[in-house]
Amino acid sequence: MLSIACLGLLLVFAGTAKAQALAISEPERVSSSLLNYRVLGKNEGGVLVYKHRRDKEVIEAYDKSMNLVRRKTLDYGERDAETVNIYLSPDGGLLHFYTYKEKRTEYLEAQRMNARLVDVGAPVLLDSVDKREDGNWDDFLMRQSPDRNWLLIFRLDTRTTTMDGVHARVFNPALEEQFNEHLILDGVDRLMLLHDAFISDRGDLTFAFVKDHVRLKSGEQPHLTFHIRPADFGLFRRLAVDEMPDVKIREVDFAWDQLNNRVVATGFYNEGSRSYAAGVLFASASASGEWFSKRFVPFDADFVADVTGRSSRKRDEIPLYTVQDVIVRSDGGAVLVSEYVNESSEAYEYTDYDPYYGGYRTAMRYINYHEYEDILLLMIDPDGTVRWDDVIRKKQVSREDYGRNSSYALLNAQTRLFFVFNEDISYDTNVMQYALDPKGRLQRDAIFNADANEVMLVPRKALQVSGNELVIPSLYKNNLAFVKLAY
Repeated sequence: MLSIACLGLLLVFAGTAKAQALAISEPERVSSSLLNYRVLGKNEGGVLVYKHRRDKEVIEAYDKSMNLVRRKTLDYGERDAETVNIYLSPDGGLLHFYTYKEKRTEYLEAQRMNARLVDVGAPVLLDSVDKREDGNWDDFLMRQSPDRNWLLIFRLDTRTTTMDGVHARVFNPALEEQFNEHLILDGVDRLMLLHDAFISDRGDLTFAFVKDHVRLKSGEQPHLTFHIRPADFGLFRRLAVDEMPDVKIREVDFAWDQLNNRVVATGFYNEGSRSYAAGVLFASASASGEWFSKRFVPFDADFVADVTGRSSRKRDEIPLYTVQDVIVRSDGGAVLVSEYVNESSEAYEYTDYDPYYGGYRTAMRYINYHEYEDILLLMIDPDGTVRWDDVIRKKQVSREDYGRNSSYALLNAQTRLFFVFNEDISYDTNVMQYALDPKGRLQRDAIFNADANEVMLVPRKALQVSGNELVIPSLYKNNLAFVKLAY
């Protein structure tokens, strides 16, 4: 989901759509010791990147030309700690969250840093779980408000076979606790799945649950529920989407509408087989919990023809796309960005000589294929109707790589959305860019050749670090680098 800025309605498409500047960091040879890496964002110290190796964790800062200017090794002293998350703070510094265990108690602490990655003050203890007294609680999860002034830390209570509740704490920028509450779930909500959580700039909380199709098979159960706690009202309010019990919602995502202070949910529903989409669900709820809108809109034959490229009277011929992003609009509508994703495997029979067996033996080998194809774009009005649709045609197929270099990176420049992806999965691929304006017009450009720049993009790990900058990791022949596109 993306909610960095609202996509305006009446903004005019102007200027070139091509990236204005390309900067690439010095490549670093990687091995199996590199466990994880992530782009954190940007502050006055530069573009920030987190790297986790087996022996250490580091945060690195890169300047505007993506030259390494600073590196900090995270030091836990004698503790065996593990990073949970790293957020930028309102003052431009960093908040580093980590856990450690002592006996049966797990502690969550945070260390503040300034923009130059220097520790500020002592670590702050935020929460702890004692398995003997508190029972079975899941890992610490957290969300930050769009303005970074509020921090939500929550844990799921799973002491039984169901989810009994959610324990939520809210902190201000000084990491001082503002409230500590336990959302108790009743009835079918205990059998649902927590999909996402949000905290607004005012401190309003929203927990969004979706139906568990394994445990809730009855059509009479709600498709999704919102549990909303307004900042100025001390109780949670429950709102449910339970109309049309004969349909199934297989793909849905949520976004926070910062301008209108509400949560938005949209996705696809089907009327039987999960392989096809029959229409769009659009629902929204205010942070006060006082108003709620929801609507199911079926696809018509013209829409099916536009998307599939063929005429048909059947509404169920659109494949079930995976919802990847929901971008809220200034008028209360949304842009729904979905992608056709398919994973399959093929069995191969091979014969090999077995010295222990003393002869040839035949066995089966399975090869996993990953397909990331067309991107379906829907502009949805506040009442749930689809104003326009368009499709970005692409076909990315790879094997045995979990689709590492597939899919796309997205930059929301308010006047346009930019989609960046590898044209195909090979070192010699061209990097493609599609620019989408508010009227649904697409402009296509090939912005550079991957092999010529010795990069291979990992689009799903990309992050928009400013209003006009996108940073995308690259893994090229076991070399890790970071590519910055400036528009």
